[in-house]
Amino acid sequence: MIKEKVYQFISEEIIRGNFKKDDRLVEQYIAEHLNISRTPVREAMFLLTADDILEHEPRKGFRLKKYTASDMEEIYEIIGTLDGKIAELTCGLLTEEDYSTMDFLIKAMEAAIDNELYIKYNDLQYEFHSQYINKCKNQKLIQEINKMKRLFIGKEYNIGDDTIKETLYHTNAEHQKILELFKAQDAAAVRYFIEKTHWRADNAQYDIW
Repeated sequence: MIKEKVYQFISEEIIRGNFKKDDRLVEQYIAEHLNISRTPVREAMFLLTADDILEHEPRKGFRLKKYTASDMEEIYEIIGTLDGKIAELTCGLLTEEDYSTMDFLIKAMEAAIDNELYIKYNDLQYEFHSQYINKCKNQKLIQEINKMKRLFIGKEYNIGDDTIKETLYHTNAEHQKILELFKAQDAAAVRYFIEKTHWRADNAQYDIW
């Protein structure tokens, strides 16, 4: 799907530093790199605008949509509610193999933080949460949480290097707690912890664009 290709390309260009947050996104540049015509790229960018990932200004083109601190706090609250509910629903569905995979991912995230591989850390933590999210039988919940998480395109961290390590170590300790609650099959506790602690609103400051 062209929309997904355009989304992935923009995300990778942000990570590489080729696109800045305030840059105008040039359709021709994207079309040439994806080896497709400009028209489907433009159509895809309008779809991404409808998804609140981009914004379009007449005669000026497309840019990444900007979110305020208040916006991000509301997004965190929504994701926390969805993620917590999904965890509650899947708590009894995880297997020993799932637990082992989640434990491996926690260790991998720790190594990524140690080596300041923050983009790799982000990929790993997405995979960690996917272990239980993908077990959910309510597909609408999965669609909604994935839609909200897509707003973090080209994920960066708006904090200094010293602070980022401390913050991510703390967050990874929360991943360990989530795993422990899953293993205890405490559905109510894992929902509360994810919703109220893991996605607490004060963490939204690190995702402000």
